[in-house]
Amino acid sequence: MRLLWLLFKDLIEISRDRKTLSLILLAPVVITILAGLVFTDSSQETSMKRIPVAICQMDSGPEATVVAQEMSKVFNANVSSDQGCLAQADGELGNGNVLAVIVIYDGFSNNIANGSQGKLTVMTDNARPEVAGLVGSVARGIAYGASKEVSARFIGATWSTLENMSAGLENLSNSLDNASAETAQIQDSLKETRDRIAAIDTASFRASINSSKGSLSSLQEGIDSLKSEMNNSVSDIDYLDARMSAIYDTATNISTGILSVRSNISRTSSDLTQMYNDAFCPDAAAFENVTEAPVQRWVLLCKDLITVNESLGELSNSMAEQAVFVDQLANESNATRIRLAIIREGVVNTSTHLDSVYELNELEASIASMENAVLQLEELKQASTEDMDSMGGIVASLSEGISGLKTSTLSAKDVLDTLTSRGPDSIVTPILFEEVKRLSGIRRIESIFPALVGVILMFVTVLFSAIILLKERSSGTLKRTMMSPVNPIELVLSKVALTMLVAIFQVILVYLVGSLAFGLAINWYNLPQSILVAGLMSLSFASIGMIIAIFAESENTAMLSSLVICLPLLFLSGIFFPRELMVSEIQAFSTLLPLTQGIKLLESLLLYSQTEVIRAGLNTFGLLFWAVLGIVASTKLLGDRVQQSL
Repeated sequence: MRLLWLLFKDLIEISRDRKTLSLILLAPVVITILAGLVFTDSSQETSMKRIPVAICQMDSGPEATVVAQEMSKVFNANVSSDQGCLAQADGELGNGNVLAVIVIYDGFSNNIANGSQGKLTVMTDNARPEVAGLVGSVARGIAYGASKEVSARFIGATWSTLENMSAGLENLSNSLDNASAETAQIQDSLKETRDRIAAIDTASFRASINSSKGSLSSLQEGIDSLKSEMNNSVSDIDYLDARMSAIYDTATNISTGILSVRSNISRTSSDLTQMYNDAFCPDAAAFENVTEAPVQRWVLLCKDLITVNESLGELSNSMAEQAVFVDQLANESNATRIRLAIIREGVVNTSTHLDSVYELNELEASIASMENAVLQLEELKQASTEDMDSMGGIVASLSEGISGLKTSTLSAKDVLDTLTSRGPDSIVTPILFEEVKRLSGIRRIESIFPALVGVILMFVTVLFSAIILLKERSSGTLKRTMMSPVNPIELVLSKVALTMLVAIFQVILVYLVGSLAFGLAINWYNLPQSILVAGLMSLSFASIGMIIAIFAESENTAMLSSLVICLPLLFLSGIFFPRELMVSEIQAFSTLLPLTQGIKLLESLLLYSQTEVIRAGLNTFGLLFWAVLGIVASTKLLGDRVQQSL
């Protein structure tokens, strides 16, 4: 009940203060109307027409004229074609009379016509970076469009030339087909001629001559061949005899060596046996279990003597077996020598008998003459065949050249067809860029309306709560109220409730002005959610205003303190500068501020039609946190201040 009584008291005091009540009613209306007048007609096209731009057209060619005309359609441009316009425009830019200067240099059109680049420069006033960036982007887009048009014309003309070349290559391909057919006919004629030459049978002539010659010379040749073979046989027999003799001598030497080695082995074995007996080794078996080192070494020595003697015996037996093999080899080699001597004697006797046969030296003159004629015929045939082959090679090379030329022609035609199958636009701009804007029909006033509502709530609630509390403190009303049975929390809640009512009233008033005066499409079904958001924002800002009033000694101090707090909140909320472009640390900090959170909630209701505030999540809880923190802090500070004053 005390809280309602305090709220009723504050309402009566506000109603008595006509000036304050008038400001509460008029401030949001005036601010909304002023913002609407500023931002209602603010599309990009109309905004660009208000930007003063100087165009220095130093070239009068067609391309330069087209670019200057396109620039003039977009900007509030003053076009000058004097040669001294650059210095004049630069001076205007330096004085701030124009925000940008677009320079089209002399030779712009000629350079484009000659295949070079036409130079276009945009000079902007970077003291106004938003406008400078906008002018630069639009001018770049216009220049790009003009470049695209020039490129499309050039590529279109080139494409026409390439299509004519492709048709010419097709005609050339047809001509090459005809040439290839004629070359094939020539190859067939050459082949037929060569076959007829090859059909001349000189082999039968030579066979008849050779048959006649063979009957006369075959006997002499057979005798000579037999004698030669017999002489070779005698040489081979002599060589084999020498080799058998060497083998026999070697086998004899090996046999003698084996006998000597066996004799040495026998003597060594006898010596080892004697050593074994002299060392009393036959008794060594009785001492194998004795552990003294000398005895053990003696036992091991005896065992080694036995092992060595056994190995020598095996070696002697093996060498005896090898001696038997060597003796057999010597006997066989000696027998072979005897047989070779008998064969040699028979061959020599046969060769002596063949020397008595008469040699055949005369040949018939007619056979020689016929052979010469056949030889000349073969030479003529060979020469003719070579000529035909040479001509065939030339024709084949010609055919291959025609085939390769046709392949190259078809390949070039395919390349040209592939190029010309694409339109000039797809070459100039292979990427088809499309920009789709959500809420494309929204006006500037509609996009900033949530921020406008938030700013009005912040300034009005902070200043209102600070002034009413400071006024009560200055007049002594606050002290008298605290002397009554009223807690500081009740007093703070009454001021917060009053401020909340004022904020809700202002939100409804701003909505009405925006809808009626500027035709804003406001979803009135979201009004309860908007009132809830306004209430949360007013709780936070009213607490801030009361904290300012607690520390301020005068209304001037309260006003300045309010500006010191509200202006940073305003700048960091993203109204004047996008929060997405801020430094990451500042951006994260700004997200936690109550004005930023309130604007985000209002945007979700007014722009994106989210009918439930709870969907905004952290922004809602953030406002609740600031409201609770502000109420607790202002209650504590107010209680301490009142206690000090009592």
